[in-house]
Amino acid sequence: MKAMVNTNLQMPFIIDGYLGFVDLERFFPPEYESKRYNKLKDTEKNIFRGIVQNLIIDLWKYNRQIPDGGEVNQIMNTAIERFEEELSFTVKSDKDLRRIVQSMVVPTINKQLRCEKKKEEG
Repeated sequence: MKAMVNTNLQMPFIIDGYLGFVDLERFFPPEYESKRYNKLKDTEKNIFRGIVQNLIIDLWKYNRQIPDGGEVNQIMNTAIERFEEELSFTVKSDKDLRRIVQSMVVPTINKQLRCEKKKEEG
């Protein structure tokens, strides 16, 4: 069997005895431009805050506890990954970003509790 040259930068990859092709991006993910949170445009900040709020609400619904330091870091890292997927550049993970995510936790949970209370009453 002759090996074929693929011009789409794919390489042969064997999975469970079957020959397939896998993009090189799976092995070498592209490097994204990195920006600090305070350098983002307003729309980009809104997207990031929305992602963080959704993650906080999901964690709240699952645990019914206010996230602590480790969970806040997990929220921040997951939000960075999702933001990267949406906009093809990333936000730098630093102390300022952690402080911003931490400051969003309590207001987001309070807002969720108000919504839950309205649903119970109405």
